[in-house]
Amino acid sequence: QDLIALTRALLHLADRTAWLACLRAPWCGLSLADLHALAAGDKEQTILTLLKIVYAPAPSLAQSAGEGWGGGVLPITPEGQHRLQHFTTVMNAAIAERARHSLRDWVEKTWLALYGPACLRAANELDDADAYFARLDELEIAGDLADSTRLEAQLSSLYATSGSGTARVEIMTIHKSKGLEFDVVILPSLHRTGGRDSTKLLRWTRLTGLDADGLVLAPPSAKGDDSDSVYQWLAELEKQRARYESQRLLYVAVTRAKRELHLFGSVGVNKDGDAPKEPRSGSLLALLWPQVDSDFTRAIVSHQPAISGMSTATRPSLRRLPLNWTAPTPDPALAGERSNNVINAEAQPEFDWVGETSRHVGTVVHAELERLVKLPSAQMQQWNASARRSQLLLRLAELGVPEVLRAAACERVVQAIKHTLSDPKGRWILGLDVQHKEAASEIALTGVLNGTVINSIIDRSFVDEHGTRWIIDFKTSSHEGGGREAFLQSEVERYRNQMDRYAKLMRAWQPQPVKTALYFPLMGEWREV
Repeated sequence: QDLIALTRALLHLADRTAWLACLRAPWCGLSLADLHALAAGDKEQTILTLLKIVYAPAPSLAQSAGEGWGGGVLPITPEGQHRLQHFTTVMNAAIAERARHSLRDWVEKTWLALYGPACLRAANELDDADAYFARLDELEIAGDLADSTRLEAQLSSLYATSGSGTARVEIMTIHKSKGLEFDVVILPSLHRTGGRDSTKLLRWTRLTGLDADGLVLAPPSAKGDDSDSVYQWLAELEKQRARYESQRLLYVAVTRAKRELHLFGSVGVNKDGDAPKEPRSGSLLALLWPQVDSDFTRAIVSHQPAISGMSTATRPSLRRLPLNWTAPTPDPALAGERSNNVINAEAQPEFDWVGETSRHVGTVVHAELERLVKLPSAQMQQWNASARRSQLLLRLAELGVPEVLRAAACERVVQAIKHTLSDPKGRWILGLDVQHKEAASEIALTGVLNGTVINSIIDRSFVDEHGTRWIIDFKTSSHEGGGREAFLQSEVERYRNQMDRYAKLMRAWQPQPVKTALYFPLMGEWREV
């Protein structure tokens, strides 16, 4: 919300609400009294004009409350004046930079200058901020937005991260969960029911032992006539079958859990407020009711309602940086000019044994494996080469593989994926037969080793059942004829320094035992480095 306000304030200098929100945000934290003193007296002028960002220098903390802001016009407190000093300086500089950067860079630079990261409460909120900036990149039109007032609507599909980067949540219907298992299963809204059983134009069923293939038909009775007994019987028969189907679905749902099962449902209370009402007929909660009735009763008895007439609302606390907060001093190890002292750890060695097309094959294999590990294991195992071939060919074409070589290159990609999915070691790497901890693909790590900035992208990493962190690099090299073992050993030596840099970066990030290995999908070979 603070980033949205900052974006709107920068794009539309007369957006009064956005500017007030920026003044209230933690990086400035202006009190309500100071906000009122600033904005309530003149509702026609913009906040920008009232702050005099362009025309007047910011005051010092030494100014008294009586002198006010901007030559004694507004009685803002000394603390408020001090908080406005940094804010006005940054915003003044940001407005001067308008249209000189992309929208993402402009907003992000301003947020950093306002000490936005210091206002966050958890490390994962940095990822949320980065996701917001990435979305601005997508929405930008020539450094602006088509309609800044629709920014919130355009961010409707953007969600905060869970706080634990390793959480994997799959949302599915009970029908689709059949045959699968999960460590934790959550079943919400068990009190809800399906559509109502309205009067049908024709009810029918098949019964064994009757003529005409056991077909029984019954139309509804006309209005005012007695209900047809066969029609009523068929309706009751359908209700019974629906109940059996609900029982079957409930059984399927609760038996998907390996460790934890969480059931959620709600009911009303009776007029006296001391006992629960029974759930609606046809709901899954109604099937469980004989077992959970007592739990709902105890919850109602132990519930302590608020005293009538007493407000339970509390004034929200104001989150803001301390008055004299300053940015921390950079780590001396990172100080200095090192712009030319950067190594891309994932770059190819100086001499390259594979041609340009083979390198593109490796790129597509990496991308396809990264896509696969994001799917549920059942979908991963059902990988269909025929269905994916057109996409693989398109990706190879985008990378510049000549048409005459494209079909053969695509076949190599298909063979690499098939070998990985069928090879026990490949399945272990992808987590098909065992669920690894902290598993991730294409992990980008940057760190300083011996005074040099190292950029790296790790193909696959996870923690095994023994607590060892594995770093695995996929190599789409192939070797025909003899000397296979010598070739594999030469590949190990060729990439040893690169894998060693990966391990050092990983240990600096997450101190734990680390092992590295190369996996060759086309050859079905594995070599620990």
